[in-house]
Amino acid sequence: MKTAYLFDIDGTLTPPTKFMEEDFIYFFLEWSENKDFFLVGGGSYNFLISQLPCSVMKRAQGVFSSMGNELRVNDSLIYSHEWKPSVALLSSLLAWHSKSPYPAKKKKYLESRVGMLTFSIAGRESSHREREDYFNWDTLHRERESVACDLSEKFPKLDIRLGGMISLDIQPKGRNKSQALRWVRELNKYNNLFYFGDKGFKGGNDYDAKLNIKKHKDGKFYDVKDCTHTKKILESLP
Repeated sequence: MKTAYLFDIDGTLTPPTKFMEEDFIYFFLEWSENKDFFLVGGGSYNFLISQLPCSVMKRAQGVFSSMGNELRVNDSLIYSHEWKPSVALLSSLLAWHSKSPYPAKKKKYLESRVGMLTFSIAGRESSHREREDYFNWDTLHRERESVACDLSEKFPKLDIRLGGMISLDIQPKGRNKSQALRWVRELNKYNNLFYFGDKGFKGGNDYDAKLNIKKHKDGKFYDVKDCTHTKKILESLP
């Protein structure tokens, strides 16, 4: 029995919307030799492979994309959980986008992924600078929290979580990143599960994974600020 390491990609291995940094790649490849690790992301599989080099992707024991609703092992698709959002949900999201006072919102505010929907008032096509602008504005006005609270009351069978700098991740209850932990646990190969995530706060899209670890008491959740913080933690582990 050994330890499995699960890494949320955005904010843990990469800066938001950016490619994995070169110095960190060399460190991570050296660290991960003879270790089992899994990659977990809220984005689609195609987006994840745009962030990480092939050397890291191929070394992973598995890649969970779209909030864990899709899993690939050695490039082979293991499962894919489909879901179609209701008309009522889509209407509510349109209403929130229309009435938002954010001054620089864009038209493309929805992105459908396997088993989930991503909603962003700022706009899915926002540049990194525009994402930072919205993030700073939202930190002050807490718009995403208001949207999540409203949708959670209207649609109690859905999980609505803050993701990235500008978005909300929406999926059926239980179809969140904790799916990755459940699947890895069922392999019966590991006695410890270490999960690294930057959104382990209540309402963040790593929060369900944090609760899952706490419930099963078979590992540890590491609240990470960025890849530099991840490196520091990994260097301190035995």
